[in-house]
Amino acid sequence: MKFAYIDLEQAESRLVGAIIWNAFGDGRYLDACESGDLHTEVCRLAWRELPWTNDPRSNKSVAEQPFYRQHSFRHMAKVLGHGTNYGGQPHTMALHTKIEPSVIKQFQANYFTAFPGIPQWHARVAQELAANGNLTSLMGRKRWFFGRRTESSTIREAIAYDPQGSVGDILNRGMLQVWRANFVQLLLQIHDAILVQYPEEKEDEIVPRLTDTIRVPIELNDGRILVIPSEVKVGWNWGTYGDNNPNGLIKYSGTDNRARQRSAETSILDRRFL
Repeated sequence: MKFAYIDLEQAESRLVGAIIWNAFGDGRYLDACESGDLHTEVCRLAWRELPWTNDPRSNKSVAEQPFYRQHSFRHMAKVLGHGTNYGGQPHTMALHTKIEPSVIKQFQANYFTAFPGIPQWHARVAQELAANGNLTSLMGRKRWFFGRRTESSTIREAIAYDPQGSVGDILNRGMLQVWRANFVQLLLQIHDAILVQYPEEKEDEIVPRLTDTIRVPIELNDGRILVIPSEVKVGWNWGTYGDNNPNGLIKYSGTDNRARQRSAETSILDRRFL
């Protein structure tokens, strides 16, 4: 048997974009998520003064230029964009990223100019929380919040609720479809990913079917459809592939030409104790 670890790509970011699209009809952030390279697209929109082109590869090189200390523009978009989506403040984010608050404040000013739907969504969540004490997610799940409704910690919790909760609901729908199809053995659910096992000789048949089966299209306003793509890694154990773990998980790109590396036979005594 062999493992397949399949996870939804940039799922929470795509959910943020979908929420903003439904709330305000603003597709800029969701468009960036679906561009194929979210972090470069964020850079292109947040730092318009850089020498952008019409070539995606050239634009990625532009985004990889140094911005602050060892950080490139693209790395800043990746590290700070996620925290900013969830209401992170410069001083708090500085403690975790070791980046000066003034630099984060500059990034957020550019980020919110490029994606004004994000602060609009934050304000709307705070208003709904204050008025009702509960929120209903994109997937229709209602949650009550029992902290003080005007405290920043409760508001940040409420902001994170819909993207994170909806990712779990979407993944569970896909997982149920995989279980019902009954062509792999389902082992684990890990928020935005599942782990399955299957006969390794059937891998090239099973993995493409797995990516199709786990797909859950979500209908948004005005006929737009959200489909979160997935990435699959395969291997004979749950660790990451490397020199010290040749049987670990490696990205599946149409086939995996590795042969399983057998370890030395474990003694009966070791098996007793281990």
